[in-house]
Amino acid sequence: MVNPNGDLEARQGTDNLEPLNPYESAAISVEATNAEGTLNPWFSMMNDPRATVRQLIDSPRRGRAFLLAMLSGVFTFVVYVGLSYPPLEEDVWLRFILLAMSVVFGAVFGVVHVFLHGLACAFVGRSLGGTGTSRECRTAIAWSKVPSMWLLPLYLAASVYACTLGFEILVLADNSSGSDDIQLDYVPWIKTAIGVAAVVSVWQLYLASQGVGEAHRFRSLRGFATVFIGGAIATALLVAVLATLDFLLAVA
Repeated sequence: MVNPNGDLEARQGTDNLEPLNPYESAAISVEATNAEGTLNPWFSMMNDPRATVRQLIDSPRRGRAFLLAMLSGVFTFVVYVGLSYPPLEEDVWLRFILLAMSVVFGAVFGVVHVFLHGLACAFVGRSLGGTGTSRECRTAIAWSKVPSMWLLPLYLAASVYACTLGFEILVLADNSSGSDDIQLDYVPWIKTAIGVAAVVSVWQLYLASQGVGEAHRFRSLRGFATVFIGGAIATALLVAVLATLDFLLAVA
């Protein structure tokens, strides 16, 4: 009688093992790493996102997704509000209050956005044939923010410095249009900092595509589509909630 498991046993007896499922490579990589020591997601996420996300998903604690979500929101608000928003008051304390509000509202925004993004990615990914849950997608999305976490202390320091400078972060720009209006622009180091943050955002989109693809067990292209469409849905929901709150406050 033919042993139906003969082919599998024959393969297990060889040194050249190839995974039966092409999407199992990340999990196998994690198992191999666990024999010598687990991956450190603060470093490995930047060069091996699939293996890192698989390890985080399989971990009972699921990493520090909540903390990362808060810090990613803080980074976003510090860069695009605390750093690039020109202070309208001469009182230096009002500028620091604006920065503090950026930190507080950024933390809340980060948690809400990552939660909605994970929920939307789970729905979109399952529609595309994936198997990931909203919690697994949240883990992947939150840990894709690691590059900005390394830059957060630097940007906080830059924002504090900008608060002390006040209007000095603005300079006269080239008014080639011939308009009589005074044209203002940011000093070069402010523009460079914002440009670097934009590049980091693109890198984090790649990491999120890899991570969500691993959570759903499909390739990076569908992972990118899931993250992009899910992000659009999450942003639309967030804007709708904020618009509703604004309307309710206006009519109250």
